[in-house]
Amino acid sequence: MTGEETVSTEADRLAGTIQLEDVIYFEVSAKRQESQGAVAPDAPPPTEVPIQVMIGQGLDRLLMRVVAEVASPQATFRVDVGAQFVLTEAAEPSPEVLVAFAGKNAMAILMPYVRESLMTMASRMRVPAPMLPLEQFRHLTPQGVTITE
Repeated sequence: MTGEETVSTEADRLAGTIQLEDVIYFEVSAKRQESQGAVAPDAPPPTEVPIQVMIGQGLDRLLMRVVAEVASPQATFRVDVGAQFVLTEAAEPSPEVLVAFAGKNAMAILMPYVRESLMTMASRMRVPAPMLPLEQFRHLTPQGVTITE
């Protein structure tokens, strides 16, 4: 088994020993661009959305947060949402396993909340909703993840 396969297997094992306890919003905000009136409403959506992934690990809990900042020609949006998990078995996963778990599971859990928040804010502001390029979120790298204890 290669190193990547081992990490993937350990991430799958971790997924079997935790339960989603809560989804928590830390920030949901939007601001209309000052030049909004001069921008064509059919401007292309961003091809990449800057995201920050943070993982906090306690004795019997994991908190995974995703912060997405999207700038469209009409508005800027920021969504910071987290998933709190309870460990049902004692585990001390390595940073690589936490990153693999976040990429496989936490992103799949949190991205619908991010997308819904963006759609709701855009609708309330009467601007086109930004599209999230999904391919970007499929493979997290350790360089894109902050792990805290």
